[in-house]
Amino acid sequence: MSVLVSGAGEPAQIELARILQATIDELLREIRRSINYFQSQLAEGQVPAPLTEILLIGGAAQIPGIAPYMTARLGTDTRLCDPFDSPYLEMMPEAEEWLRAQGPHLGVALGLAVKENLNALGGKA
Repeated sequence: MSVLVSGAGEPAQIELARILQATIDELLREIRRSINYFQSQLAEGQVPAPLTEILLIGGAAQIPGIAPYMTARLGTDTRLCDPFDSPYLEMMPEAEEWLRAQGPHLGVALGLAVKENLNALGGKA
């Protein structure tokens, strides 16, 4: 399989991809094992639903080429998650560009903020 980042790009990015590739490949093996384990835990006779998409979040999700690489290796569509892509969230126009760029880093903080607001409103989180 090709390296995480294709031959195009800056030499530093290509070198970083070569360094990270073995670690990412091991992570993908663990993800595959986790999916297989989850599906093996279904009740007898129950047909496992196919995994249709993997969402990446966190700083490492922004490694150049990681989503297409995971798609190719796992055979499942993989994309970078935008935690701000919700009709329930409003953003000030001045902050929208920054928030969307930082979205993968802010997923946990956003989830905690939503949970806090739900609790304040008397909802369940």
